Amino acid sequence: MLRYAITSRALYPGSEQEKQAALLREASRWIADGIDFIQLREKDLPAATLANLARNLLENIALTASPTRLLINSRPDIALATGAHGVHLTASPDELSPPRSATSSTPPDVPNP
Repeated sequence: MLRYAITSRALYPGSEQEKQAALLREASRWIADGIDFIQLREKDLPAATLANLARNLLENIALTASPTRLLINSRPDIALATGAHGVHLTASPDELSPPRSATSSTPPDVPNP
């Protein structure tokens, strides 16, 4: 049996910063428990913020040597830019169309570390 968690910072009270911190704390518990997959599903966040959350989660996964794999929801550009383990795509036919120029491997609004 695979264990799969999907994030939603809307579940947490407070400011945007507090919601993101709560999401990271909850995901850290999932990572410590060795959940199989975390799907980072924060569709309304700007690319840079989403990438920052992904990098924080990936760092936590690496530090704990957890088997958890991080999937980025609907954003292959963010998954590639952050080194996530994969991307979750919906059935939408336009989802694979990049929201940016196809000549760059990093979205313009995602800073490289």
